Amino acid sequence: MPFHVSHIRSALSSGRKYALKIGLGLSFLQSACAPVNLLNGLTPSHDFTRVKDISYGPLERHKLDIYHPVAPKADAPVIFYIYGGGWDSGSKDIYKFLGQAFTEAGYTFVIADYRIYPEAIFPSFIEDMALASKWVADNFEAPKVAIGHSAGAHITSLLALDPRYLAAHDLKACELFNGWIGLAGPYDFKIWEEPYLSVFTPDIRETISQPITFAGNSALPSLILAGADDKTVAPSQSKDMALALSKAAPSSELHIYEGVDHVGVMTRLSKRLRRDGQLYKDVMSFIENLPRQAQCPK
Repeated sequence: MPFHVSHIRSALSSGRKYALKIGLGLSFLQSACAPVNLLNGLTPSHDFTRVKDISYGPLERHKLDIYHPVAPKADAPVIFYIYGGGWDSGSKDIYKFLGQAFTEAGYTFVIADYRIYPEAIFPSFIEDMALASKWVADNFEAPKVAIGHSAGAHITSLLALDPRYLAAHDLKACELFNGWIGLAGPYDFKIWEEPYLSVFTPDIRETISQPITFAGNSALPSLILAGADDKTVAPSQSKDMALALSKAAPSSELHIYEGVDHVGVMTRLSKRLRRDGQLYKDVMSFIENLPRQAQCPK
């Protein structure tokens, strides 16, 4: 099973868990509203048409947006994106720059809101994204790729690896998704402070809330990305997760980017902040090389 590592291989054997920094609870809405507004303002709109606030479920936050590419790529997968925000913040409304990044390449881009703390605790937000996945499955025949950043990578990985969430809708990850991508995800973490002590109850903090617990279930190609300068979620989390996935997955690919921090591993997908473009190229190459037919292993 291929396992690709960029830059650092020696640290892959680390089995330590790392605490999440308080900063994980800060989304763009809280910590970078002006910069993200500026980024969205500089992002062109000619690559897509956007349909907003489609209901995928009965609750107020059960809404999603679809970015349809003006020039769709033939047989291209639908991108199902799950944003981060520490499970207590976040909004689909601030990700125009990502919608443009994927529609520019010809992909349909779907992004959904989900319940957050204090309205909800684990696993409600994962259940919401399973429900949104069901909506995507019912409305798109194209193959699908799930992508998540930070807390969204945590949710994405559990959808891909813990079968109970999609099974509630008679779905299997290996039938629904062609692959998944985790950006700066917390996969094996300690919880020391609020609101995380309340988001994750004591009985599940060391087990079913940790995606690495389910790495052995992997039946999908995965791409794990992190920034070497991430001070919010240690890049060792991505290294350890990729190593665990490589023992079970059809393919598990890992890239650690020097000079990139927690937010940068996502914003470097945007048209205006790509720098050398390597991260963007790695993501697009992974998607392009996925099998076009989702299929469970026999």
